[in-house]
Amino acid sequence: MKKNIEHLMNFLIYVKEHLLCFALVLLFFILAGVVLVHLPIYNPTNIEEQQIMILGVSLGNWSIWLTICGLIVTALWSAYQYTKNVSRKQQEKASIIAKSFSEQLTIKCAIICTVIQNSELYDFLELDSKSYESFKTFNTNEIRAIYNDDDFVEKYKELKSKVDLNTIYYRLLDSFTSFEKFEDITSQNKTYTVEEAHKLFNSEYSYLPFKFNILVSNVLNELEYLCMELSSQAADSKYVYQSLHQVFLRTLRSLAIEIAISNNNNYTDKYYTSTIHIYNYWTQLYVNNLKKEKKKKERVNKILDPKIKTV
Repeated sequence: MKKNIEHLMNFLIYVKEHLLCFALVLLFFILAGVVLVHLPIYNPTNIEEQQIMILGVSLGNWSIWLTICGLIVTALWSAYQYTKNVSRKQQEKASIIAKSFSEQLTIKCAIICTVIQNSELYDFLELDSKSYESFKTFNTNEIRAIYNDDDFVEKYKELKSKVDLNTIYYRLLDSFTSFEKFEDITSQNKTYTVEEAHKLFNSEYSYLPFKFNILVSNVLNELEYLCMELSSQAADSKYVYQSLHQVFLRTLRSLAIEIAISNNNNYTDKYYTSTIHIYNYWTQLYVNNLKKEKKKKERVNKILDPKIKTV
């Protein structure tokens, strides 16, 4: 009984979401009934069989009308069941993607953002002042336009060649495996031999690559694979967005110039197209949610702090 009630409630929600469609179908039923009642009726002179009449229409004609209506209702119910099954499969796929994020990918993304944040690249890229909406096409032309500098990409490459991102990467892993804070290790200007660095990749972090640039490449490829699932509608991104959008958007913003360099100025043969698509979609969701939240706060503030009218 409880499951039947749940099915009924889900169907009512489906009806609410497709109210216009159901209203048109109901209107069709009513008009079809009215037309059936007002159609010209031919009564033969020789009565060969008894007819049951309802509103001047024979029971046989009513049966035909009800059969047509039944077929339409069956089609709508089938559409509801199909939508329900697709939604269930999308939720299952979304949970798999969320699990992939929660296990290792989230840690990888956090490491990338932290390493960049603690390097000279962070101030150079001015990431604090760049909104998620700034990046859309992820090519070098866009990067030059955002920073208003035609030589910005070349300057970035030059600076990156001088920054030892691997050492920052090793210091961060060292803070994970030791009792020292990352800030203290950094202040000591600690460096590592190849042998010492390899020891940081113990059993807990053995899945991480030895070089930071390989970590970046692996993460972008993993994100592209997951975003292909989201872009193809195999998994509904709305089930993943709420728990993962912050890590995803922050990581993509940090790596925007790396993606742009990979794409150069290509608009057709681009890398990470699915990732870029989901980034733009989630950015729009993020901006819309911020606007909604702002309006809610304004309404709450009006209630909690009303203006005092002077008499």
